[in-house]
Amino acid sequence: MKIMKNRLFLPILGIIIGALIAIAGPVNGVALRGKAPLFLAVGGGIFGISLSKLIYLIVNDFTGRRHPELKRAQNIELKDERNTLIRYKAGTKTNGLMLDLIFILTFVFAFMGADLFVTAMMGGLMLINVVAYTFFSRYYDKKL
Repeated sequence: MKIMKNRLFLPILGIIIGALIAIAGPVNGVALRGKAPLFLAVGGGIFGISLSKLIYLIVNDFTGRRHPELKRAQNIELKDERNTLIRYKAGTKTNGLMLDLIFILTFVFAFMGADLFVTAMMGGLMLINVVAYTFFSRYYDKKL
């Protein structure tokens, strides 16, 4: 049970922080000069993600205690080479798609006349993505 309590700490902390951020926006709306919806959205996102992780951990632990053979089958399925390859391929395709979308969005913002800072940040995200991909490709090529 101690391991379960340690795993539940971060989602519970995320729920608390998300709720505080979401509440801070409308409460301090005048001081934030119209940025209250941003605080509400970010806080709600953190709250929702943390809550779903907490529910997943609790249900997974409950299922594992009630049905140990099902838990064992899930662990084998998770470590299966075919499923691991599928996850890697899906992650690579998702990364490529996101890079393309950020590239298109950067040009849309540039042609719309958005602030140069916003356009430069989007370009910086693309650069970080390419550098990280190159770094991790070489790292895992040497490691494996």
